[in-house]
Amino acid sequence: MGQEPRSVREYISGDSLRHVHWRSTARRGMLQVKEFDTGFNVNLYVALQLTSGTDVGEGSQTTLEAMCGNAAYLAEIILNRGGTFHLPFLENEVSVTRSAETRYKEICDALAFAQAIYTEPFSKQIDDLITETPVGSTVVIMLSSAEPGVDSAIQRLSRVRSVVVLIYDSSTYKKEKQRTILPSATEREFLSSIASSAIVQFIPNPFQTDVKSN
Repeated sequence: MGQEPRSVREYISGDSLRHVHWRSTARRGMLQVKEFDTGFNVNLYVALQLTSGTDVGEGSQTTLEAMCGNAAYLAEIILNRGGTFHLPFLENEVSVTRSAETRYKEICDALAFAQAIYTEPFSKQIDDLITETPVGSTVVIMLSSAEPGVDSAIQRLSRVRSVVVLIYDSSTYKKEKQRTILPSATEREFLSSIASSAIVQFIPNPFQTDVKSN
């Protein structure tokens, strides 16, 4: 049995014409489309570590580039399943549009301008999420460096929200002779301090290859 529409709304650029509700369209004189209840109610907040000095690597092969690619991938999945996706610190206002395609473009545009230039500690931004995220939401934190205070901030946030920490091993992005200010987020003491309060997942370097030429 197919899904039953839960409501009808005005057409937004990017909506599929297959979902046009022709009776409402004829009555109102403008395109109307059906909305479906997907049963997928994830409200996701994705926070990238953007503190100055935490982006490791060169050119387009850096920890921040990897984070942005993963964030865009997550956004596409969440939006297509009917969930909501937010980029705190990169978007001042979230569009109220209900079109997944339009919202995805907004997210990609925001990620395209992401730079690790913040002087405010990431721990302060994580603490802000305690009050800026609604009850029931999930926060995904993308980390490359063991920045002071971040582990404690994650512990505080995890008391009120579901937290997932994605770890990008900065040592695998570091180029020869490149100096880094902070240790990698894979540092043992740092990991042990957040392991009991959040789900921790290691994200492999997408720019590495193990293929050897003959």
